[in-house]
Amino acid sequence: MTEKNSTSFVQQITLTIITLLLGSLIFVGIIENYKSDESIKLTQLEKYFIKTRKEALECRVKHNKLIKHYASYGDNIALMFNELKHVMDNPELMNNPKQNIVMKSYADTLLNMNREQNKLPQKIVDCRNDLYLNLESLAIITGSYEYFSEQSLRRDSELEFIHNDLKEKLSTKFGSSFMQELHQMLRKFISISTEEEMKALILENEDKVKLMQEFSEINSNSELEKFKAQDKFYANIRNRSAEKLSDKFSYGFLSWLIH
Repeated sequence: MTEKNSTSFVQQITLTIITLLLGSLIFVGIIENYKSDESIKLTQLEKYFIKTRKEALECRVKHNKLIKHYASYGDNIALMFNELKHVMDNPELMNNPKQNIVMKSYADTLLNMNREQNKLPQKIVDCRNDLYLNLESLAIITGSYEYFSEQSLRRDSELEFIHNDLKEKLSTKFGSSFMQELHQMLRKFISISTEEEMKALILENEDKVKLMQEFSEINSNSELEKFKAQDKFYANIRNRSAEKLSDKFSYGFLSWLIH
């Protein structure tokens, strides 16, 4: 082999090696980019998709608790009122320690329920707002924001209808003076001084106890409708986002390389 041919051969080998090295480096770079892209998808999945599932569950638990509170609140008032009537019909129970424990138990239950019932609506609002913002972010990164906006408007319309329906039912059934009457009844109970006055007042306001049961039932049913509307909204966004994320993951390496 001549010196010229040797030089040409070495040059070809060198070029081949360099080409292979460059090809390997480029391919490694592609693989690294692919891994990085998959890492971004996983981060999106963990940060938004999984997070919204956890938040939605927390909101559902809180909202379901409020529904049950409303449903049982009126019944507990009725139980306590009936027990009060029983004591008035049997005056000897007034000084019975066991009876006092029963009455105190009813009273404590109602007070605790009332405190929790007053706190839960705001807790639910805060939870739903946080969930909404994260669902919005999830919609943006999955390219489904237009669908999110449509579903959001539909949900708002349903919630407004439920709210107006509740107002109309309460107004029709109880009027504007119902709460004032309850406050007046409470003040009378505080001011009574004899057993006869107590018994008379209980009998006088027996119908209001039934109204309280109806009041609680109407509110419970309304919250259940809100719960369904919120749950449907979340399920629609979750399913659409899941489809989008699934499409991204199902590309595979060759599809990713082409795109």
